[in-house]
Amino acid sequence: MILTLLEDIQIRFLRRMMGLSSNSVISPLYTETGIMPIRTYRVSLTLRYLRYLMDLPDSHYTALALKESNNLRNLHFPCWLSDLDYAICRLPGNHCLPNL
Repeated sequence: MILTLLEDIQIRFLRRMMGLSSNSVISPLYTETGIMPIRTYRVSLTLRYLRYLMDLPDSHYTALALKESNNLRNLHFPCWLSDLDYAICRLPGNHCLPNL
């Protein structure tokens, strides 16, 4: 719900910044300004953090927590990775988080 509100605010801001009406097409707003949609940007930040976690040595506590989160995800329990997978699946296109 809050993400929808943030997306609405971002779209209204971009339209106002470009001097467009409230019923203008949304896609050109992002291509013309070079600003990434907030939903996509949030997933991008999270994927960069996941990459950082995956590069940590196995003895690091955070790497161990990532492995445990992956185990929970494989058992279909709610966890950080299943939330990330849900967010990726909601992006436009056909995307999913592969098994780690």
